[in-house]
Amino acid sequence: METNNYNIVDDDDFVTILDHRFWVWGVDRFSSKNTGLFRDVLICTCQPSKKPLVIVCKESCRKGQYFNERAQVFVTIEDNPCITVPEGSTLPDENWSQIVKWIRLNKEGLLQY
Repeated sequence: METNNYNIVDDDDFVTILDHRFWVWGVDRFSSKNTGLFRDVLICTCQPSKKPLVIVCKESCRKGQYFNERAQVFVTIEDNPCITVPEGSTLPDENWSQIVKWIRLNKEGLLQY
């Protein structure tokens, strides 16, 4: 009988972001105050069967809203970052340019994180 590691953990061990499940311990949030970016981000580098990602949050924040509830797009951590989820999504040019530059500048550190 095949066992699935997901069956031996509680749902509290996961967070759903844009309809994708992530281990809670592998999703770290960083506010724009810490990164210098226009948007808050989530860094996801330790996820089974997922490439390392930067999740960019929406600009607006309602009081009491969590970072994962503000997720807008998944961006790959690589030399030529691209938006993978939601398919066909874009960010305003100014934000996109800043995110790409930040990922390229910090790529090695992000991947080791």
